[in-house]
Amino acid sequence: MQLYVGVKAVIQHEGKIFIIREAAYDEGTQTGKWDFPGGRIDPEETLHEGLAREVREEVGLVVTPGDVCFVQENFPVIKGDPCHMCVFTT
Repeated sequence: MQLYVGVKAVIQHEGKIFIIREAAYDEGTQTGKWDFPGGRIDPEETLHEGLAREVREEVGLVVTPGDVCFVQENFPVIKGDPCHMCVFTT
């Protein structure tokens, strides 16, 4: 079973929380669902580096991640293979 580490960002601006709708892509397990921006970190990348990169890639925002406020564990099936995913939200 493949293990992945993911990151999500709770971004607040002017009293509102920023969420995005997941687009369809090859490995998409949540296509069409609403969530915080983020994704998987790359090897040798810290949680904060990965989160800043993912937010920049997905929505074009430059962020400075804060402390982890929530950890989620799930077991999606990606391309037919069961996976173990740990997601850290800041």
